Amino acid sequence: MDLSGWQGLLGVKIYIVTVCLNANEALRATIESINALRTKDVYYLVVDGNSNDGTKETLIGSSGLIDRWISEPDQGIYDAMNKAISLLPPEEGHVLFLGAGDKLVALPTPQECEPRAVLFGNVQIGDRTFVSSIGWKLKMGNTLHHQGLFVPRSVLTGEGFDVRFKIFADFDLNQRLCKRNIPFQALNKTIAFATPGGVTWRRPAFEMLDIARKNYGILWACAARLWSEYRRLRQHLLGRSW
Repeated sequence: MDLSGWQGLLGVKIYIVTVCLNANEALRATIESINALRTKDVYYLVVDGNSNDGTKETLIGSSGLIDRWISEPDQGIYDAMNKAISLLPPEEGHVLFLGAGDKLVALPTPQECEPRAVLFGNVQIGDRTFVSSIGWKLKMGNTLHHQGLFVPRSVLTGEGFDVRFKIFADFDLNQRLCKRNIPFQALNKTIAFATPGGVTWRRPAFEMLDIARKNYGILWACAARLWSEYRRLRQHLLGRSW
């Protein structure tokens, strides 16, 4: 597809990115949800890690619903996300990362798209709404889900994901954006539905502590450990597994 003349209908561009590996059926659901809300302002990119389960055939069959896709080996989720950032068109816009199986529920309106701000909304996870927030708690745990986060493309180009972190590099990115004093703007609505049980829910607590220590120091890492234990106990008492 020739992208040279691609422009958003109102000059407000939304880039949606999905990275996947052997997630054919889940990817179908994500593509359908995006297509249901899609406008000329939305550009959709899929980066597949050389799947062998029919994903490539689905991508070929969905060529009218996807602006660009590639399928080649990568070094994991965040390596694929960094690759996706480099493949986006040069025009400024906000980038949303949706995993295969995630479903788009809403998009920001043109009036909400402050070009320099990270936009954040809520995420429906199973029967629970994760209410995204920004503030001191982000120093201890990820209070922003990537399925509800629209990051300016220029900000991502300068930052990207630290691939040393295999599960929570998005948490690390959010902390780094806050440390840079990038403005955050609440959307006050649910952006996406995420199915519990993905990679993020297999919690390697020490990786989160490493991130907190790297960005804010040992005292905040200790506070993050206490916060993690509190959340684990609370979830146990509420009968949740995540």
